[in-house]
Amino acid sequence: MDPTGTASVLTNNQLLQYPSSSLAPLSFVLTEFHALLLYSDHVRGISMLNHELVFEDYYNESFGKLVSITKDPIKGTIWAFAERAVFRYKVTHEERNVWQVCR
Repeated sequence: MDPTGTASVLTNNQLLQYPSSSLAPLSFVLTEFHALLLYSDHVRGISMLNHELVFEDYYNESFGKLVSITKDPIKGTIWAFAERAVFRYKVTHEERNVWQVCR
């Protein structure tokens, strides 16, 4: 607790920047080293260490627009929901390139 008697759950917080010309994400999930940002037609993976784009995964219009993304707290599996489909992301060996970023 701080001297004012209030507790905080935030530590080492920072904002992710995205271009003002682009739309805000509809939803997002956090992994140990990345943020997955969901837009209506794609998912964007951003490194939390250097804020670089790691991947973009575009979806076919036949599935409808992407609606939400969530993470299973037990298994760590990430689920992206479209209007007519559900997609699974399984994060494996996420730490493999961290040493390159932290030099």
